[in-house]
Amino acid sequence: MFDHPAPRAALPCLLACALLGAHSTSASADTALSLGSSTVIANPSNGSLPTSSVISSVDLLGSDILEQQPVLYSWELFRRAPGVMLTEFGQGTSSGKLSFRGFNGEGEVNAVKLLIDGIPSNSNDGNMPYLDMLFPLEIDGIEVVRGTNDPRYGLYNIAGNVDVQSRIGGDYGKARLRYGSYDTQELQLAKGIESGNWTQNYFIGQQKSDGYRDHAGSERSTCPANGSTRRMPATGASV
Repeated sequence: MFDHPAPRAALPCLLACALLGAHSTSASADTALSLGSSTVIANPSNGSLPTSSVISSVDLLGSDILEQQPVLYSWELFRRAPGVMLTEFGQGTSSGKLSFRGFNGEGEVNAVKLLIDGIPSNSNDGNMPYLDMLFPLEIDGIEVVRGTNDPRYGLYNIAGNVDVQSRIGGDYGKARLRYGSYDTQELQLAKGIESGNWTQNYFIGQQKSDGYRDHAGSERSTCPANGSTRRMPATGASV
């Protein structure tokens, strides 16, 4: 027969270890690990971050290129921008849309943020039906920012963003009349008046086409007007 006194002597030690482990667990719940910190300081006097300061791929399309493009839909203007993929649907207001390399233009989510004069203009599902409100002669320029490094915009700014800038200010007069295949007819008239602190911009656009197949006809019209002053926030009206 052998005696086993060791378990009785070890019982208080086991209880002490259990209490010590519970104390250590409760203490570690309040422990925080800091890997460093960063401080962001905004200077409101400098305004928003300019596109030239964004560390990403940026392309600019000027009005001298855009106003010469014979397109039925405004999203087709992005054929002149590198790294942009266009997907054509041919279904009325969903005629097509643009996307960037690495992202698909099809599906329910569009990864490109659309801005018109700096105003977010994506629809609720991220698409771009409002882009066709603008005619080529009405556009002053387009900024294309590709990549995920632009911190200025949030929702839909996954692949990047495009900013379509209409003509604001200036003293000019432009007209374009076009007739082409499939009975395509187009009229564009743009007028800018600048006097002192006041500027006025007017545009009339009319386009009609039978399309290259049955049930492919399209027609769109626009007549926006904008007036602004340097002493007050810009005001405008659009129909």
